[in-house]
Amino acid sequence: MRKILCVALLLAACGNEPDSEEAITPEPESSQDRLDPAPIPVEPEGWTMIGIGAVAERIGYSFGTGGMAMELSCLSDPARLEVEATALTRVGSEERLVLRLGSRQVPLTAVLEDGAPVAADVPLTADLIAALEAANEITLGYGATWNDPLPAPPEDLMDSFATGCSAAMNDGAAEAQREDL
Repeated sequence: MRKILCVALLLAACGNEPDSEEAITPEPESSQDRLDPAPIPVEPEGWTMIGIGAVAERIGYSFGTGGMAMELSCLSDPARLEVEATALTRVGSEERLVLRLGSRQVPLTAVLEDGAPVAADVPLTADLIAALEAANEITLGYGATWNDPLPAPPEDLMDSFATGCSAAMNDGAAEAQREDL
């Protein structure tokens, strides 16, 4: 009898009402909340300035799906234009990469590193900077494949990029002169 009385007293002490707010369980998310996650921000399609730092200038083209399809960087010491084609799929040991600036073709040799995008660089010259500024479209060819032509960067972006490229070229020339002394 005592056992029954003890069990009854314990059950009565538990009760159905919570003693504090901690005991209240939150309502589960509605199925609608689980189906509609917050939107992921996506870069708009087109050219954008990526950054300045160790590189004199860097611009990139995004298809608006996240990440850059192509990046162009002007670097100094030695002065060079680097092309990085993240949208291209590496093909075996293929090294032929061509940058087409309007009607001018700039042959490049791709650097193929495991896990890295297809990339190459070429010495930076005043003629190359002028071709970048004059181009109405930019296209990349890799092996036998050509991407669709991309529109040239907007004029203000290209002016800024060309100015940075000229500075990189001049920094590289100044460094070479210091080494000759």
